[in-house]
Amino acid sequence: TQQSPPRRTASNTSTDGKTTSDRAMSPLLITPQETLTFSVQQSNSESLPQMIRMSNNREVQVAYKVKTTAPEHYRVKPTVGLVEPGQEVEVSVQLTPGSAVTASRDRFLVQCTPITSPFKGDITEYWRSVEQGKVTEHRLRCKVVMNGSPIEEKVDHLMNNSIHMTSPAPNVADRLSAIENKLKLIEQKTEATHRQTRNTSIIVQIFLLVSLVYVAYLFYQEYNLLQESVAADGSADQSNPEL
Repeated sequence: TQQSPPRRTASNTSTDGKTTSDRAMSPLLITPQETLTFSVQQSNSESLPQMIRMSNNREVQVAYKVKTTAPEHYRVKPTVGLVEPGQEVEVSVQLTPGSAVTASRDRFLVQCTPITSPFKGDITEYWRSVEQGKVTEHRLRCKVVMNGSPIEEKVDHLMNNSIHMTSPAPNVADRLSAIENKLKLIEQKTEATHRQTRNTSIIVQIFLLVSLVYVAYLFYQEYNLLQESVAADGSADQSNPEL
């Protein structure tokens, strides 16, 4: 009889490439599971803090570490820590001003590993000795919402309006040439400023040197006058001895 092909077990795969079975292996229940959503009022304003919640349903401690592809765009507190058995911790993540437009390209990585024996030391130091094979990773995408809509839609809308409201732009070559000329002009002005600063510094140094020489000369003259005065007083005393 003909054998049927082996059956495949169904597996739900999320958009970040992590399967349901992979998530079940994680020692922590992490919320949100896929996307960190930040809300801003303007594209250059900072967001309200968002929370990454980690629940430990195990009977042992679990160490965690939070990383991001763009550390300069976020304030993360704390970045490492311990979750006690049956406890939940929160990590605060805040988008810094001026980072909203490109935040959708950023990613977060939550690493966690169970600790089989009670640990009370420096958790940062502990992570330096953890074997990579014992670490479970959970990835999160980033999304920014401005006034209820994804910020990418807002930016596209503003750019389209700007194109329609302005006159036809010159071709790319002309624009690049204009930018290059401006950069050259800025470079020339900067070089001129540097030269002027160097010349001013040299003049100041010469003035200080001349002043120092002049002061030394005055001290020398004063010293000579004092010596002559002392010598004159000595001569007067010798020519008029006391009776």
